[in-house]
Amino acid sequence: MVSSLFASIPFAAANPASGVIDTFADGSTSLTLQTDSTSTSTVNLTLQRNTTIGGASFHITYDINDPSPGSLTVDLDSDGQYEWHLGSNGDGGVGEQTEFSNGATSTTISANGNQTWLTAGSWRLPTSAQMSSSEITVEFAPDLGAQFSGIGAVADLQVGDMDGDGIEDPIYLVQDHTAANGTTSPHIGWMKWNGTGLVANWIPTCLDADELILGDSDGDGSTDILAVAIDEDELCQHMSGNSWSYSTNVSMNEKFEDAVLADLDGDSQDDLISIDADGTLGFRSFSGGSYSTAITTTVPSGNQMTGLENFVHIDIGTFYGTNLSVLVGENDMMTAYNTLWNFSANSWVVSMDEFECSAGPFEVFDWNGDGFDDLMGPTTTAACTAMWNGTDWSTTTSALVGLQNYTVGDHDGDGAVNFFRPLEGTPDGSDSTQTGSVEMYAFNANGGVNTSTSTSFNPHTSPRAMVFVDMDDDGLSEQIIAAGEATPGLFVGAWHTLEWDL
Repeated sequence: MVSSLFASIPFAAANPASGVIDTFADGSTSLTLQTDSTSTSTVNLTLQRNTTIGGASFHITYDINDPSPGSLTVDLDSDGQYEWHLGSNGDGGVGEQTEFSNGATSTTISANGNQTWLTAGSWRLPTSAQMSSSEITVEFAPDLGAQFSGIGAVADLQVGDMDGDGIEDPIYLVQDHTAANGTTSPHIGWMKWNGTGLVANWIPTCLDADELILGDSDGDGSTDILAVAIDEDELCQHMSGNSWSYSTNVSMNEKFEDAVLADLDGDSQDDLISIDADGTLGFRSFSGGSYSTAITTTVPSGNQMTGLENFVHIDIGTFYGTNLSVLVGENDMMTAYNTLWNFSANSWVVSMDEFECSAGPFEVFDWNGDGFDDLMGPTTTAACTAMWNGTDWSTTTSALVGLQNYTVGDHDGDGAVNFFRPLEGTPDGSDSTQTGSVEMYAFNANGGVNTSTSTSFNPHTSPRAMVFVDMDDDGLSEQIIAAGEATPGLFVGAWHTLEWDL
C-alpha cells in the first residue's frame, strides 16, 4: 500500500502566471494505491496546457509486512519517458537498500596493511530519504591467515632473510627433525610465504646444535647461519653462497659463552664477535669462506676483582645513534655490569660509559623512537631497561620475575612497541586443552614495563617463544610463536584491526 503526496511548481510559457499544484486531480493531497508486481497503478494530476514544470517532489510511504514494495516508476502522460524511477541496477527497493551502486549485494577490496583509508563501495538513497534503521555486515580475511604448522619442537627461533628478497623469514632450529630419508637429527628450517601458502625448507646441521647466530658474512644479501654447539665450543657454519650446506666448524675457546654477527669494520661483511666467560672479547673477520683468527681484548670485571668468569652475553646496537657498538654483560652476585666497546683501526676501543643493568640475554630496540637504541634484559629479581638520551645512560627496573623468553614489537602497526612475554602454562600433553598465554605490556614513560595491567592472547596452547616477522611484506608483522604440546610447532598469524567510516 503506497500513500503519495505530489507537489509541483509550474511556469506557463504563454501565460506568465505561476503557482503550485499540491493536489491530485480529485482534489486530494494524498492517494492510497494497491500495488502488485504485474500491473501498473495510475494516479491523475491536472496540468494546464503548455505548462512548464520547474520542480517537483513527492513523498512515499507504505504499509506492508515486506521491507519494501519493490521498484517505483513515475511516468507522466504514460509516454515511456520516466520522470522518476527507483528500481534500476544499484537503486535497491523503495523502502530497502540492499545493493551497492554497481548492483552487487557485496563488495570486496584489498587492504594494504598501512592504515590508509580505502573506498570500499557506495550506495544510493533517494533525495531527502529518512532512514529508520541501518545494518551492514563487514568481514575480513587476510591473505596470510592465522595457522599452525606442526614442524616439531623449536629449540631456537630467530628472524632473517634467507633468499635476499628483502622480505623477512622466520628461521628456527628443530633438534629432532625427521628428514625425507627417515633419519632424525638437528635441522635448521625456515618458512617462506609464496602468496598462497607457507613453504618450509630444511637443511641438516651438526648433531650438538643448541641455538643459532644469524648474519650476512659473505655479503650476498642472504642470511648466513652459525649453529652453536655449546658443549663442544663449536660453531657449525652454513653460508648462503654454499646453499647453507654444513661444511666446516669455527672452533671457539673452551670458555666461550656468546657471539653475534655484525659488520664492525665497515666492509659490508658481518664479522664474528664473541665473549668468553673470562672477559675475552674477540673479533673475527670473514674472508675467502672462513673467519680469521680472533683479535682480542680483555674486558675488566665491573667489581674490580680478577680471576672471575662471569661474562655471559653480548649484543650489538647503534646505542649512540650512529655506528655499531658491542654491549657486554657480566653477572655478579648482587647486580650485573655492562660496558660498551667499538672496533676501529683493527683494534678494540672501550667506551667511557658503563652502567649496572642486565647480564642478558638482551633485547635491543628503540622503544621511544629517539634514534638511540635501548637495551633490555633480565636481572636476578626483575628486568632492567637502559637508555642513552644523548648525554648519559639511565636505567629503570620492571617487576618481571623469572624473565626468560620475551620480545619487543609493534603487533598492531600503530608505531608503538610493546613488551611480549610467552608463558608456557601447565602442559598436560594435549593440544586440545589451552594452557599458557602471551602477555602484552605497555612501556612507561621512563622506559620501564607497566606490569600493573596486561593484555592476554591465546594463539595456541603452551606458547614458549615469539618473534615478529613481516612475511607477506604488507607492513604489518606476523607473530611467529613456538607452541604446542602433543604436536609442537609454530603458530603464524598477525593481529589485524579493521575500521570503517560510513
